[in-house]
Amino acid sequence: MLPATFQQLTPHLAPFSRGIVKNLFLIAQALLTSRSSNMNTVKDRLGTLLGKANRQPASHYKRLIRFFNMSQSHQLTKAILRCTVALLSGRVRYLILDATTWRLGQKNVHLLVLSFIYQGVAIPVLWRDLDKKGHSNGCERQSFMEEAAQLYNLKGKILLADREYTGQLWFTFLHQQGIDFVIRLQRECYKHDTLTSYRTLERKALRRKRAVWTWLNWADCRLKLVMCRNEDPRPPRDPRKRAEPVFYWLTSLDNAKAVPAHYRKRWRIEQCFKALKTNGFNLESMNFKQSAKIELLLAVVVFAYVLSVEAGEAVSEQIGTKTYRNGNSSPAQSLFKKGLEMLNATLLVFDQFIGYLLCIFKSAKPRRFRFVQ
Repeated sequence: MLPATFQQLTPHLAPFSRGIVKNLFLIAQALLTSRSSNMNTVKDRLGTLLGKANRQPASHYKRLIRFFNMSQSHQLTKAILRCTVALLSGRVRYLILDATTWRLGQKNVHLLVLSFIYQGVAIPVLWRDLDKKGHSNGCERQSFMEEAAQLYNLKGKILLADREYTGQLWFTFLHQQGIDFVIRLQRECYKHDTLTSYRTLERKALRRKRAVWTWLNWADCRLKLVMCRNEDPRPPRDPRKRAEPVFYWLTSLDNAKAVPAHYRKRWRIEQCFKALKTNGFNLESMNFKQSAKIELLLAVVVFAYVLSVEAGEAVSEQIGTKTYRNGNSSPAQSLFKKGLEMLNATLLVFDQFIGYLLCIFKSAKPRRFRFVQ
């Protein structure tokens, strides 16, 4: 049974009824156990978790639909986000902006996602369904980051993003917001705006191991175009892609030589999307098409994802090491996968899950990164 004190431990959920809070955490546990975001699959887990195996699956499905049909879905999404971030503690230096897209019947799901890198793991902290094909435009990104700035203190953080997140007005906006960035560019992008010869700098990059740079000749902000030789001589795995002897970035950072090391951290968002989709919660199997419901579902999925990462971090010493032929090594299992296994092995029914949540909310440390209030 849901404890009377539970909403006091999670003040971000206090405005919502006891039934909504209970259903939220019940769905979160069902997502963990079913590893699916399809409500037809999730409903089949509810009877076992609640100890009501004899109840008709249709009644459990109605419970799910009522939850996602609620009129305050946007407010609940933000409340779950705040509840999730309350579980995290520590310094945040890096942000990642990226998107994940897929087709759902006639619907184009386009989730623009902002993540923190926390304990070496990308954690989504804001998202928006753009409901469109193709890339986001500068206005959409600016509006999205303005919303993020209302929730979090982003000044002084380093934003990492790939080649589709470019544009002079966009870069100027980030600079004016006090958000540092390292954003990858297409070859020859802004080649006519450099203070020194673009071709000369490119040849210089090919001869050197360390990054080289030049200023961009923009009046409204001083940025550096950075080039670095690709140290991996192997051709791309995808035959449709061309070999890239040089990588290109635009940055606001003072130390241009550190840009490649900063940017390498961006791959963590790919691991996160893999966990949310094929390697974890199978997000693409969802059967919602309305943006508000998709964003609410993602809030519950991210909450379950963070629970798994935190559980994995608690037992990280149990994760072995995998060694490759070239002598490099890496953890044999991600924190997410280890935590997901641990939660499913120890929390078999809903009462156990609630007890676990009570413990982790009580022991949550104060955050060093903060909401803007």
